[in-house]
Amino acid sequence: MRSTIRIVALATAALVAAVAAAPARAAVKETGVYTKDQAAAGSKEYQAKCSRCHGANLEGVSAPALRGEASGLKGDSVGQALTFVSTQMPAGDPGSLSTAEYDDIVAYILARNGHPAGATALTPASAKKSTAKL
Repeated sequence: MRSTIRIVALATAALVAAVAAAPARAAVKETGVYTKDQAAAGSKEYQAKCSRCHGANLEGVSAPALRGEASGLKGDSVGQALTFVSTQMPAGDPGSLSTAEYDDIVAYILARNGHPAGATALTPASAKKSTAKL
């Protein structure tokens, strides 16, 4: 009986530890979704074309925040975010930027949300393959 109780206690402790560790695994950021140069270009494009509504620090003004817990993109995959931004933004003139401008802006948003840069530039094809979430 004691050994059964001990086994149940150990199994319960292992399950609790696994559940507690799960959020840490989910928070891992994919490396290499965009380049530093791409995010730097995206910063300039974002400030010129997006900051009026989304805020200079992605905090949201008249449009949703794009950073942190209040982000309108929170939980979206990179592919979902790029598709949404490139087909719905800017408000009033969606799809009016070049593919490269949209890629750069999303790279900047990824950088500001803590995703590390890599050696490969963000493209629509790589965005679809990415497992990263905002």
